[in-house]
Amino acid sequence: MKDVTAIKTQTIEHQHDSLIHFYETYPKLVAHKVILKLGESLLGTRPPTLADFEANRPQPNAVVRNIVLRIDRKEFPKLWQLYQGLPYGSKKTVIVNILNTYAQMAEADKRIMESAFWGKSDDELVEKAPASSESENEPTGGLEQEAHVSIEEIELTEPMEPEGDSDPLLALSTGL
Repeated sequence: MKDVTAIKTQTIEHQHDSLIHFYETYPKLVAHKVILKLGESLLGTRPPTLADFEANRPQPNAVVRNIVLRIDRKEFPKLWQLYQGLPYGSKKTVIVNILNTYAQMAEADKRIMESAFWGKSDDELVEKAPASSESENEPTGGLEQEAHVSIEEIELTEPMEPEGDSDPLLALSTGL
């Protein structure tokens, strides 16, 4: 059996927007490597679901981009095993859909991508992040101070009753 599987597939606008953004942001070779590393690291925590098997036709005038994913058996054993175990006819669809989901997760939290690419846990990434000083966490006044008011400090009062005909629109006649 081959040690490298080449998957020739497409990303479709409005279906794989996160993958398309990924390929627009990073150079092609880097994007391939990062998305596969991302897939390898997240496959255990978020396996494919039935939603990943859904194939939709592209909308008219949708941008379609051809991509080739090369999954090395030694470098990406989980992805390679997933791809080989998928039923015929759904392999490309599932791989692209699940990698798009992982790209969405990485967009939402950049630490996921950092830990996948560099092979570090979230704890290791947090330890190396610069610690903020206590003075940065203290409110400086204005709206920030108002946000720190606790519920116990707020005094509830009775709603105010309107004083007579205080509505200025009542005096206007529409002629109807």
